[in-house]
Amino acid sequence: MPVRFRHSIFLTSLILAGCASSTAPEPPANAQSTTDSRALPWPMETLRYTCEDGVELQVAYYQPAEGDDLAAMLHDGTLHLLRPWPAASGSRYISFDEQVGLRWHIKGREGILQRLAPDHTAEVETLLDNCIGRPGP
Repeated sequence: MPVRFRHSIFLTSLILAGCASSTAPEPPANAQSTTDSRALPWPMETLRYTCEDGVELQVAYYQPAEGDDLAAMLHDGTLHLLRPWPAASGSRYISFDEQVGLRWHIKGREGILQRLAPDHTAEVETLLDNCIGRPGP
């Protein structure tokens, strides 16, 4: 079984169990660890974001010792696995599944969730804006 797939399965299990831990790629300034980091063999942090109109989403940032960073986002009752993507500033993650087309861009404490149309138009739709992060499972 590929390492990335094993990490994805394990990460999904941890998020669903409500685990969280120490560091993120670019955490909000006031982010703190929500779990004893000695319990997990890799850096991970879960943040809860409150967006416009009070909509909430949860994102776990996972940094394995081997392989690429990952983020797992719980949005509208669905868990989405995201991979890092180059950004001019801040950190950006995109869906592993290109048909889903999610784009999560964070800078400091603020985030924006967008969707890239999976058709020839490649139009970008903003789903959630002005998302402010805070630590939490």
